[in-house]
Amino acid sequence: MYALPEGRAPHLVAEILSKWTRSKDRIRKRAIYERMQVPHYWVVDPEDEAIEAYALRNGAYVLRSPGLSEGEFVHPDFPELASDLAILWKRPT
Repeated sequence: MYALPEGRAPHLVAEILSKWTRSKDRIRKRAIYERMQVPHYWVVDPEDEAIEAYALRNGAYVLRSPGLSEGEFVHPDFPELASDLAILWKRPT
């Protein structure tokens, strides 16, 4: 499940939480990605309508962009991926 081509880690992993995998994604998978030295780890939480973006610094993840629920999500390391959160969290009518 966590095998990577040629032993290389992806540059970015984005986990979309569900009520069934919240703790697994936030704790267990985060530890796996840190160990694999994945440079960027994002947590997308549709239930809380929040995104948290972490970056690997000295072998551990540090928060680079807080969990915003409105406005524009802009990650300092990926400014070209700016996203309007009102559109992202829009619910079908």
